[in-house]
Amino acid sequence: MSLGSWLATRAKERAVYDGAEVAVAYDDADLEWASLDGAAALVDTSYRRTIIASGEERRPFLHGQLSQSLVTLKTGEGAPALLLDAQGHVISLVAIYDEGETFEIMVESAHVERTLERLRQFLVADDVEFELEAPRDRFCIVGPDACHILGRAGIEIPPRALSTRNGAWFMRSARLADSDVLLYGRADLRVPAVEVVASDATAAWSALEAAGAKPVGSEAFEIVRIESGTPRFGIDVDEQRLALEARLEWAIHFRKGCYVGQEIVERTVSRGRVHRLLCLLATDEPVQCGDRVAATSEKDVVTSSVVSPRSGAICLAYVMRELAEPGKELSVLHLDADVSARVLPWPRTGVPSGR
Repeated sequence: MSLGSWLATRAKERAVYDGAEVAVAYDDADLEWASLDGAAALVDTSYRRTIIASGEERRPFLHGQLSQSLVTLKTGEGAPALLLDAQGHVISLVAIYDEGETFEIMVESAHVERTLERLRQFLVADDVEFELEAPRDRFCIVGPDACHILGRAGIEIPPRALSTRNGAWFMRSARLADSDVLLYGRADLRVPAVEVVASDATAAWSALEAAGAKPVGSEAFEIVRIESGTPRFGIDVDEQRLALEARLEWAIHFRKGCYVGQEIVERTVSRGRVHRLLCLLATDEPVQCGDRVAATSEKDVVTSSVVSPRSGAICLAYVMRELAEPGKELSVLHLDADVSARVLPWPRTGVPSGR
């Protein structure tokens, strides 16, 4: 039985998330959040796909397309990266890993075709090929204890992934539950995450669950994502938004050479001309995606909203730059009424990009 089919029998509810159907919850969402926040949790990430980049010129070509530096990326390392258009708008948010003979580019299923289209847009006579890997069973182990549980299972974890609160970007091959697995470390949340792609993902999941990791659905995962200030492409950032509006500095290497969209990024930084910023807000009651931040422009709206067991009602929303200061009191227009809101400190300060 595939991992997805097995998990479907255990889920309380399922829904589409970034192009694939996954569990919304297996248990009480607050209990699942507690595992993500303070221990270790298992999250179905079958919504992710892998694009394989091969060819002798893959490194220089991708270096000129992505916002991250691939010149210094070494075998076994990874990094977050953006594909931008010439005006600096975000086309795709990806994770890229150097496998040695190829690069592996991870992106959500809902956006994989647009990502492939953009990657191939500037191919002329370059010795580069992009191939979409067939769907594979995959999941993430997420939480402060995630890397320690993998380590106790005999898997070598890079020291930097164990020494930082957010984890690190890396890739490893290993054995888990008598299965070959590929591990992809991520550092895009406030807690470590390691994606597991396995020949027998059900056995690998079961082994990690037996070691103490708890199954978690998308509802609890979304709370941690929003608490982390991590934009979700197609929800919090899209092709109408500038990278720096969405506070995606952690996916940009500011000292690398030219790439598509760099001129706009550099101009924005040097002139400080970004007009709005994605902010984390606390609200007196839950608001909805699309609700407008009062006394601002029509572009300043709520993009994600949850109720956190720790912080109460919170949301990600775009706010005019001059209002985007921690502690600033705002209001959100919800169902024709004003809901009081307050700008919280941006949580991504100090989150490493892996570069």
